[in-house]
Amino acid sequence: MRSAGVAATTVIIGLAGVSLGQPAAYDIHRAGLYGPQYTSSTGTRNVTSLHLSVSGLLAGRSERFTGTTSRGFAAWLFEDGGTARIGYFDAAHTSSAGDQNSFILGINAQGTAAGTSIRYSGTQTGATAWTFRDGALTRLGYTDGLYTSPIGLQSSSIGAINSVGQVSGHSIEYVPTGGTVASPWLWDHGVYTPLGLTDAAHTRSDGFRSGSTVALNEAGDVVGLSGHYNGLVSLGTSAWVRRAGVTARVGLFGVANTGTDGSQYSGVLGITADGRAVGTSDEYPVGRFFRNSKAAVIYEGTREIHKLMQADYLLGYRTDRPTRCELPAYAGSEK
Repeated sequence: MRSAGVAATTVIIGLAGVSLGQPAAYDIHRAGLYGPQYTSSTGTRNVTSLHLSVSGLLAGRSERFTGTTSRGFAAWLFEDGGTARIGYFDAAHTSSAGDQNSFILGINAQGTAAGTSIRYSGTQTGATAWTFRDGALTRLGYTDGLYTSPIGLQSSSIGAINSVGQVSGHSIEYVPTGGTVASPWLWDHGVYTPLGLTDAAHTRSDGFRSGSTVALNEAGDVVGLSGHYNGLVSLGTSAWVRRAGVTARVGLFGVANTGTDGSQYSGVLGITADGRAVGTSDEYPVGRFFRNSKAAVIYEGTREIHKLMQADYLLGYRTDRPTRCELPAYAGSEK
């Protein structure tokens, strides 16, 4: 929790010249951004470390201020004793009020950081996906044609990054007749591979598809979700895995997993090193009954809970355990 006048500081500690049998010596470095724009007029600072690579690179964020007003967060990377601000913070990524927001989503063993920076166009916002390595900032995502709105807005987000620098994510596609869909992709050092399910059940009647990535393993296998449609009507989500260049639908989608309206819902949680997907699939009507059954045990506050407790005592369903010792009788108070 941040409070006025309190400075939150991130430090990184490393062993220096340690020999067996000798006391450990440490190098302590202050990590993060602490300049005037990261300090409120009351002295408040909010610096948070988020990711640490196996090679010792530390990534985090520092809150920006104008007076006591928060103006978003700046992403930073600590390396070789120094902190560098990373992400985009040019005019396209600055609101009319001066807000700037960049977020680091991960950093791999090679020291490549991946994240997003918020884009601003009037009152609307998008996102720019990027990687940062050895002082170079690389923009990721689709930016042409249908991936630019009529007012010039673009939006791409990172899903995951692996140790060899492959990145999964998605870009927002703007439908000419209105609305948006998300197009998932895998970026491999400048080469994009479209992801997701492309059959008729996962394609809208206007030809558009929507999906997202969830996880990425070291071999470049990806798991994600694709929208399931009937015409323009959404009928849930389907899970998929792309392994060795082949995309397959995964999960349960038989009769027991299909609603009366044809809806099917599968989710994916992650992917193993050898490309196996882990997820869940809704089951009908059992799944609906299970979700609804929680309403029977979540009552409206203390009064209803006490009513149930009193009924349990009266019906003999609840009894108090014996006390460890008898308390002395209350003698009353003198008046």
